[in-house]
Amino acid sequence: MACPSPTCVYHAGANAYLACLNGGAGACFHFGARCAPSDACMYNPAHQRYDHCDRVVEGACEAWGAACKPAATCLFNPADGLHHQCTSVANGACSAWGALCAP
Repeated sequence: MACPSPTCVYHAGANAYLACLNGGAGACFHFGARCAPSDACMYNPAHQRYDHCDRVVEGACEAWGAACKPAATCLFNPADGLHHQCTSVANGACSAWGALCAP
């Protein structure tokens, strides 16, 4: 069986995206190198929503663009700091949170 590919997830403590090498129940337990989502739609803590990052540097955004809808459906929820399924995104923010998911 092949090893699963790491995902690129938001880490609130680092305020950056890092590869998640092992996770579950809404959290990543083991982080790897800094990374960026392929669509550059990243969590912006200042707005508590997902915005397009016009300039990514080592997993962090240095220039924010407009609100966006991430390709992934397992999103960071600032209310509890965990990742949840999001069934509806409006103006970059999740408007319908679901169950915890593996980031």
